[in-house]
Amino acid sequence: MEQNNILESDRLLEKTIAQCFEYRVSLTPDAPAVEFEGERISWNELDRLSDWLVWRFDFLGIKRGTRAGIWCGNNLQWIIVFLGLQKIGATAVLINPGYLADELHKIISYSDVEYLFYGEEFKNADLTKILAEVDISTTPNLKQTIPIELKAAIDFMKKGAEELTEEQKQRIYELKQLPDCKDTACMLFTSGTTALPKGVLLTHYNLVNDAMFTAKAMHWEKDDKICVMVPLFHCFGMTSCLLASVICGSCLYVMKYYRTINALEGIDNHGCTVLNGVPSMFLAMVHNRHFEEFKLNSLKSGIIAGSPLSASDYKMICEKLGMEKLQMSYGQTETSPGISFSEYDETIEQKCDNAGFIIPFIEVCVWDLEGNQNIYHCDVLKPDGRILGREETGESHIHYTSLIGDKRNAVCTRGTFFSRGEIGVRGFNVMKGYFRREEATREVLTEDGFIHTGDLGFVDDSGRIHISGRIKEMIIRGGENISPVEIEECIRMFPQVRDVKVVGVPQAVLQEEIAACIVLRKNCELTKEEITAHCSKYLAAYKVPRYIEFFEELPVNSSNKIKIGELKERMRVLALANK
Repeated sequence: MEQNNILESDRLLEKTIAQCFEYRVSLTPDAPAVEFEGERISWNELDRLSDWLVWRFDFLGIKRGTRAGIWCGNNLQWIIVFLGLQKIGATAVLINPGYLADELHKIISYSDVEYLFYGEEFKNADLTKILAEVDISTTPNLKQTIPIELKAAIDFMKKGAEELTEEQKQRIYELKQLPDCKDTACMLFTSGTTALPKGVLLTHYNLVNDAMFTAKAMHWEKDDKICVMVPLFHCFGMTSCLLASVICGSCLYVMKYYRTINALEGIDNHGCTVLNGVPSMFLAMVHNRHFEEFKLNSLKSGIIAGSPLSASDYKMICEKLGMEKLQMSYGQTETSPGISFSEYDETIEQKCDNAGFIIPFIEVCVWDLEGNQNIYHCDVLKPDGRILGREETGESHIHYTSLIGDKRNAVCTRGTFFSRGEIGVRGFNVMKGYFRREEATREVLTEDGFIHTGDLGFVDDSGRIHISGRIKEMIIRGGENISPVEIEECIRMFPQVRDVKVVGVPQAVLQEEIAACIVLRKNCELTKEEITAHCSKYLAAYKVPRYIEFFEELPVNSSNKIKIGELKERMRVLALANK
């Protein structure tokens, strides 16, 4: 590496994950890298164990470009296998350990996995039994399945690493020189609720640079300890936890999977300073009846992202956790995932209602309802390629271009009207495409390099991104486009409401009617009539929910995202019953 520290770089890095990892080992070889279930391992040990796997992978026939699946909960072996695959240049196919046999079979078949590394159990499921239910004869590309969660696995790796000969070490060195930063590093899957998830192809270049800007935005250092309660098979966990730690040298305290009480205990007992998660995780923690029993004052910062969060809930979470540096962020798997982060020195009030600022070297556009495109980027580049940022200018540079037909107009940023519409992104973080889904790729990637995110929002005149919902969740009632988020925010004004999701249900004349699905806080009461009266006071008549239903919990998928399709179907049945 040319820089003394990757975090000092003001250019995009043309490095592989393995090269960044090697550099980290050279900087802090004896510092703790991972803590998992009582075992602590240094960066140097992690390097030696993953090097040994490179030799084993070569013996098995795994090479640059091979697709190898990891089907396992968070653990030390997951990380070692992942790093070994990156070193040899294979594509790591990250598979949800919550999948049952049919889902696993579909994913293996679709992704053409040649080798599958699997765990023993996940939550209450026996992964070995689930794998035995998969008809391997119908997955001809799958050559071998390899268990990695055996009790003796780490000891076996350590012994193997100690016994490597000089000839084997030379072979490992040669294999590690082959990967290129533009190679596909990972295949991750979108969170499909009704159809087979699409395989998102991300390169080393995508991931290394997104991890670098994540670590820079968060001001993480080698003395930090990140509590990994999000799944590593998700882009959030893989980039914003694992790869960010490689960049900044922080230690990972790894939870096998999220349980509220385990997260609280882990932070208390292990002195975690960083906590990344989706809103539902943070809300579950602060509402847990044992919350006050834990000491969480070691926490300094973290990322909260993945789904909409009201300003009031965000402020409450920050206050209860004592986390002034809990940063809002916006992203998606297809963008590696980070697109924006709150400014590190912003107040809670400044960042509570937005998703932060666009990261360097990318552009964000907004397609309005008329199809006009407005492009924004937060930093300009000096002639030598360096970023000219806020620290050099004393202000935020939000550059804005309006594209109407073939006409491009540079518009002054301050006081400009910023259109609302679909968010698009162009830059180093955008995926190569969907694996073997050429039509789906063409639908989201434009010829000039922008990706359609499917999210509705706008960029304000300070440069902050605001997200207001998903295009597919937009309700069309009597010709009016209605944002579910606006109605949800109105209903959240009731202190009795813990969670709410508004969906559209089919209606013959109006196209759709509005249905509100509500979860109340424990021991709280609220009537449908009270909700209707409240909404009628604050919303136009056509936005007031026609159907209201109370739930004990909203259905969620393995990504902790609400199952919109299931809710819509349940509310459709309810609507028919009430005709």
